[in-house]
Amino acid sequence: MTVLLKNSLVALSIAGALLSLIAGVRSAAKVKVIETPEYTGLLRIPVLFDLWNETLGYAIFGLALLGGAWLVSRTHWGLDTVWSGGAWTRAAAAVETAPDLEVREPGESWKANLFYGCVLGLPFGLSALLTGGEWTAARAFWAALGFGLFLWMIQSAVENYSRTVRLSGAGLEERSFFGRRRIPWEEIGGLEFQDVREQIQRHQDWRTRRSSTLPHIDVWAVKDRDGREVFSLPAGMQPDDAFRKMRERIQKPASAC
Repeated sequence: MTVLLKNSLVALSIAGALLSLIAGVRSAAKVKVIETPEYTGLLRIPVLFDLWNETLGYAIFGLALLGGAWLVSRTHWGLDTVWSGGAWTRAAAAVETAPDLEVREPGESWKANLFYGCVLGLPFGLSALLTGGEWTAARAFWAALGFGLFLWMIQSAVENYSRTVRLSGAGLEERSFFGRRRIPWEEIGGLEFQDVREQIQRHQDWRTRRSSTLPHIDVWAVKDRDGREVFSLPAGMQPDDAFRKMRERIQKPASAC
């Protein structure tokens, strides 16, 4: 089902991009004459930007759709992958192993994704799309940015809502609606606690004052043997007791090395 969804989104994005580019070519063939508001009846031939503004708008929207199709096609949706040699590779066959411990993503994660998508992304996209008048480059830019952010947040919400992490004899496995990823024990290097808010503030301190309005975003980064970050686990993974035991199990091999 996930693979079908992925292929359908890629096909629809490519079709939409082609239609947008065709509309842009047709708009480029139009000859425009603008009436000057201050002098009724006085006509003028538009400047270069006036002539190509609508065409540029269709081109921007079409390229944004093509970019979205490329990004979706690069995902591992519907696949079982394993971390090997510093990269995710497709697993030869899914191995079902009874988990010793299992935790799930906290509800705050997917709720935050929906909030930001509906409050920030969707209004920008709809306002740019539904505004009357000529289709322009500025409208196309804001429509692509708004809808792109909205769809990204929806995808993140679905992933976080369905996400579980399992620890078993085969290693650490992450499952969600979009597929499964596993890092075997021989590849696990340990965990690293990260305060995301502190990292953001550290990068901002050189140009602005330290802000206390950002929420605490604490995560545990799963590292491989070479110190590369494989994926991250929010500090609020549930249930708490199972997550604490999972962290202890993962850190023991790293401490022994």
